[in-house]
Order: sequence, then C-alpha cells, then structure tokens
Amino acid sequence: MTEIIVPAGTSRYRNEMTEGRTAMSVQVCTAGCGRPASWGGSCSWHSFTAQQHRRGAQEVPAPVLARLRRHIHALIAAGVSEAQIALDAGLNRRTIQWVSSGRAEAGVPPGYRIGKSHAERILALSVPRTLHEGVDDSAPVAAIGTVRRLQALIAAGHPATAIARCLAVSLQCVEEILDGRLDSVTAGTARAAATLFSGLQMTAGASQAAKDYARARRWAPPLAWDEDLLDEAKGRPDRGPRRRLGFVEAYDELRMLGFTDLRIADRMGVQPASLLRQMMRYGLQPSPELVTLASHHKHRAQKKAS
Repeated sequence: MTEIIVPAGTSRYRNEMTEGRTAMSVQVCTAGCGRPASWGGSCSWHSFTAQQHRRGAQEVPAPVLARLRRHIHALIAAGVSEAQIALDAGLNRRTIQWVSSGRAEAGVPPGYRIGKSHAERILALSVPRTLHEGVDDSAPVAAIGTVRRLQALIAAGHPATAIARCLAVSLQCVEEILDGRLDSVTAGTARAAATLFSGLQMTAGASQAAKDYARARRWAPPLAWDEDLLDEAKGRPDRGPRRRLGFVEAYDELRMLGFTDLRIADRMGVQPASLLRQMMRYGLQPSPELVTLASHHKHRAQKKAS
C-alpha cells in the first residue's frame, strides 16, 4: 500500500477530515503510472495489457505499431467506422480503439501490445478507394463526390431528369444534390452515381440547355476530373490553362447567371456608358434601363463640364 495525501473536499474518495487535510490510504498502480489500482494491484489499463499478454499478445516493434495505427486511421478517414473494422477483422471494437487511440477521456494512452494474428487481420483490410465503398447502402457518406459527378454529367449535356431516372430517385433529390444542399447521401446513392458517371463520362449528352446551365455555374465536365480526386475535399478539376475571358464571353456568362445590364456594369467595374459602347461595338442589344442611365450620365457630365 502506498500512503498519499488528498486535499480536503476531494469527492472522489471517502475521506476522513482532519484539520483541513485528509489522510487516507489509496492503492496506486504497481506499474508506476500513478492511477488508482482497480484489482490485482494494477490500474484498469495495465490489467488489460497484462491480460492481453497472457493471451499471447506481444509488444510489437514501434515501426510495425505505427504502420498498424496509420492503417486504422486510413480506414477511418475512408469512412469505415471502428465498429466496422472490428467486425471485418473479427475482433472486439475495444481492441481497435485502444490500439488506435487509447481512451483520451480516461487518460489512457494507445496500446502497445497486440496479437500477431490480430495485427495481420487488421492490416489485411483494404482501404476503400472512395468513401462509399465497404459500407451498407443505407449508411450516410459525404456528398461531395456525388455532387461533382452529377454536376459533371450535367456539364456533358445529360439533363437532370435523365439522371434522376437512371438513379431511381426523384428530380427534387437530384436538384438538391446538384445545388450542394446536402452534406451527405446514402452509400447506395453514391455508388449508383459513381456507376452512372463511369458509364457516361465519355458520352456527350444531347441537352444544350444542360450544358448552358452548367457553364453558367462553372461546373467542370467529366474529363476535367481525376477520378481519384472526385471524393477528396481538396480535389480540384483541371480546367487547362487559364485565360482571360473576352467581353462577349464575360457578358454572356453574367447574363446567364441572371444579372441585369446595370448589375453587369457594376460587376465589371465600368460606367453604364462604357458598357453601352462595348455592347454596341459587339452588336449586343442593351436594355432600355442601361440606355436611359447612360444617357443621363452623359448629359450630367456635359452639364458639369459647361
């Protein structure tokens, strides 16, 4: 037994109050970690590791243990839960948790002993290439990959109605995915979208309206995407060399986004009269509001000059 002094008022133990301080005997873990002993002279953590050792678990070399933890973390990052890892490896979930990260809330560090066969089972699990692989159809997964795939199909000319029909979902569901209103989708929907994308990415759609809709929103076409990056949050499409948009392209794009001529002038940072001159130069039809405002600005400038 190790004698320790606990300040008065500490509610964790049953204390005997003596002149502002409490003296009591508490059995501390014989392994020297400082935690209270639970049974057999050891704390719960060291009791567990001793039990694992008796069952054949060995203290694995640090590089192997680091590799094992990286593999578990990669599986979790790919959307596989600790419970699913344990189920696939035929192990207890507690084993996965303690080897991977320990129990931070209890101050328990990650484990350093594990059976060789257990380690081999975990390392034998393949990391899914995408977030929707290796999980149940009803399980929620991040929607980002599905959003990008469907947006790319729209950019290729495939209308949303046809996509909804192929996925066997409502048009409203497809629109919510396309607009990025959903943070997650079911794994079944994600898999169906990935299969549809693989089948249509090299096929041009016939809907010019879909292409215009996607171009106005700068959605990347299928060939701009590296398939390994579609489900990565930091993934970006390859749009080729950047080039400066000409006036007509920039004007048409803003018009398709719903901007009026007056808002386009403000967006481009030019005066209404300057925008009117540019539109007349390229044969574009200005709105009556732009003509009126440009004329008003011109007369006001002339009056001010005189």
